[in-house]
Amino acid sequence: MTEGLPPAAARHEPAVSGWRTALARHSELLTRPAEMLMRLSVLVREAVPVGLLRRHEILHAVRQAYRGAPDFYDPDVYRLRFEADLLPLLERHAGGRRLLDLYCGQGREAAIFSEAGYEVLGVDEDASSVAKARAHLARRGYGAEFVAADVDRWQPSDGAFDVVYSSLWMYSCIPDRAARVAWLERVAGWMGEGGVMVISVTPRRSPRSARARHLVARSLSMLTGNRRRPELGDRFHTRLFWHDFVNAEVEAELAQAGLSVREVHEIGGFTACTFFIVGRHG
Repeated sequence: MTEGLPPAAARHEPAVSGWRTALARHSELLTRPAEMLMRLSVLVREAVPVGLLRRHEILHAVRQAYRGAPDFYDPDVYRLRFEADLLPLLERHAGGRRLLDLYCGQGREAAIFSEAGYEVLGVDEDASSVAKARAHLARRGYGAEFVAADVDRWQPSDGAFDVVYSSLWMYSCIPDRAARVAWLERVAGWMGEGGVMVISVTPRRSPRSARARHLVARSLSMLTGNRRRPELGDRFHTRLFWHDFVNAEVEAELAQAGLSVREVHEIGGFTACTFFIVGRHG
């Protein structure tokens, strides 16, 4: 017996409430309706714009989202871990050091490639971002070149690049398979002999959620007379359009554009990314 304490039988023990204990033990049941409602609200928020917007309106929304957050993409504060994994892949597959950086933004990736010894030409349609990219690389002592031009209309004077790099996840921001294949065919023409292209996509994590979003978006598209038919994997998130891919889907689009996969590199986590290093057939 512990010194100073009376026997258990002599102590007054408050009664244990059965219903309180049971409710506490199963408290997660109380939150499930709220969790289900939250998931449903996210699903609707991601699906409704996909069903309502036509293709040119989706592209407009993407441009507005990027232009509306200039400070977010400041390369001095916007840091991602992905390029550390990408650089060894380029060393394995790229035959030279001339690199085209498409959708270069404010020069974050251009600085990383320049530091690794690549001769970089960056292209972005937003002139203010291009000006910031020039200033950013000049401060770091790199001699990369930049052009302010619409990537969909721009044509390089010399298309023999060893690496054609599309900024992180930008391939996922192109709505509609036919448009993505046409983009691949056009950009592939800028690769030199033995050159490679790098695209990256957001992976499709939950097939069930993707199917539910697709059902909502397709129904809304038909109800509103939208001629654009949403594709499985389409969603709006952080005010941006995304098409989440399974790897086989990317490979099929590449094959349709006359390209083949050299290597696939998947990076998991909250902001997952899948890199595809590709070249021409043969």
